[in-house]
Amino acid sequence: MYLHHKTNHPEQPKPLSPFQCDVCGTFALRLTALRRHMKTHTGETPFTCSVCQKGFRTRPQLVEHQRKHIPKSERDDKYKCEVCQKKFAFRQSLKKHNLLQHTDNRKFYPCTICGGKFISETSLQKHRATHDGKAPRAHKCEEYLMLNPKPKKQKE
Repeated sequence: MYLHHKTNHPEQPKPLSPFQCDVCGTFALRLTALRRHMKTHTGETPFTCSVCQKGFRTRPQLVEHQRKHIPKSERDDKYKCEVCQKKFAFRQSLKKHNLLQHTDNRKFYPCTICGGKFISETSLQKHRATHDGKAPRAHKCEEYLMLNPKPKKQKE
């Protein structure tokens, strides 16, 4: 009976997770994760900074942002580079440090319009849309600013 069942009634593959995004097909293990993901499609930013009124999709993003409003002397540098042990107050600062300091053999994708560097072809394509005016945040994509900081003004 077991062999008959296995042969004639193969198991249907189980979904990777119980929740799936109707817009892009992304799977989530929990309903809360799917709801958080859906905000990437709606642009909803229900968490607002009480200092500068900037909106965020998630509470952790807001908490990370609010650290910027704490004076450096009062902040703890909780993000540590695993390569050189240098500490950073912000996750983005550590991310930028790792990209610029510890990626000798990494291939970058240059933008032929502005010369900006990107770590993936997908990131470059998203950035290129900013030149066409099709992207919502023209010339402010996070990776571009991280890899291509504004030159510091010279003191006269």
